[in-house]
Amino acid sequence: MTTNLPQISFIIPVRNNLKYLKLCYKSLKNFANNHFIFILDDNSSDGTKLWAENLNDENLSYSIYENTENNSLPLGHTGLYNIGFNLAKEKTEIGVILHADMIISQKFVENLIKHLSHKTIVSATRIEPPIHPVGKEKIIMNFGLYDNEFEEKEFNNFSTILQLENKDKTTHGIFAPWMIFIDDYNKLGGMDLLFRPYPHEDADFFNRAVLNGFDLIQSRDSLCWHFTCKGHKFIEKVGVVHNMFDFYQAKALRNFLRKWGHPPMMNEYSYPLMIRKYNIGMIIIHATSDILIKFEPLFDTIYSDLNLNNLELNNYIESEQKLTSFDLKSKFKSITETKSNEIVCFLDNNKIDINIFQIIMSFKAFIADTINSIELGKLYEYNGISFYKNVINEDHQKYIDQFKPKNNL
Repeated sequence: MTTNLPQISFIIPVRNNLKYLKLCYKSLKNFANNHFIFILDDNSSDGTKLWAENLNDENLSYSIYENTENNSLPLGHTGLYNIGFNLAKEKTEIGVILHADMIISQKFVENLIKHLSHKTIVSATRIEPPIHPVGKEKIIMNFGLYDNEFEEKEFNNFSTILQLENKDKTTHGIFAPWMIFIDDYNKLGGMDLLFRPYPHEDADFFNRAVLNGFDLIQSRDSLCWHFTCKGHKFIEKVGVVHNMFDFYQAKALRNFLRKWGHPPMMNEYSYPLMIRKYNIGMIIIHATSDILIKFEPLFDTIYSDLNLNNLELNNYIESEQKLTSFDLKSKFKSITETKSNEIVCFLDNNKIDINIFQIIMSFKAFIADTINSIELGKLYEYNGISFYKNVINEDHQKYIDQFKPKNNL
């Protein structure tokens, strides 16, 4: 370990993955022994608390968070990151997000921090088994799918060779593990509890970073092994999805659509891609509660000829409101109310095209590139659906500010 490096804080959220956390911790003591470790435990029941408290490590801070609210969501990575950064600011100026199923290699810290400056996020390069699709942001190699299969010596030897080959090389992209100045993390608003417990909290954070002028750098010689998904999706066995994963993923996607107007998107190097979000209202005639519920995440306002006291619609609003900070009731309005949205869409429910969702998303991408050159009035029409340019907000700071976390769940 280079002694003149500033100390940093590793922020590690955990939930019932002690066997991987032990390997992660071992690598930190091998290659980052002089730094602080904050383990944030989302109420594990696998002995993590006893293990952490018996370590007698003066650089380790362990905290457990019990869910005392009835029917509330777990904190997950989203809430624990924020807690971790709040604790870490008392120790260091720099924080590193690390998952419990990640193993760092030699010179991990040095090869991140050499690229760090304010308004910069620097990520390491993951080495992963061939579970997910290949990508230019990672290295595919198999050093074991499970903790008892991990080939530590082979991984360290491979990392040493790869570090020499990629010395000082960078690309532009982002994925955990990543390093940031703690005050920069806080200036961005931290993670948005809208995405509690996971996923897409990171995609939202990275989008906001880009909008606020941050540089996203990936160090190609700072390396870690990633077992992948051992904290949420494949907790017990690779390929066997955790029983709550699909529910949390669907919830997060609906909230991402409400906030950004499109799903999370990244290029081949894992750099965020964004379509400019416009405030879009849908006017729909011959409406049914089923179609309004399906369209709800895609539009900021929905004007319809449906009776807004409809039982099915109100049951949806009541149940879904528990999963979002957006005011869902205010999104549904009578067709006679004044339309103040930037873009207005008109649709006849009796003439809906089978590809309606693809048409809507394609239109959003289309207007992002062409809106400024088009006059007020009709923008686009296809098979029963029409879009109109109403009024466009030109205040860039106001546009950026709308994505700040409300954190009021």
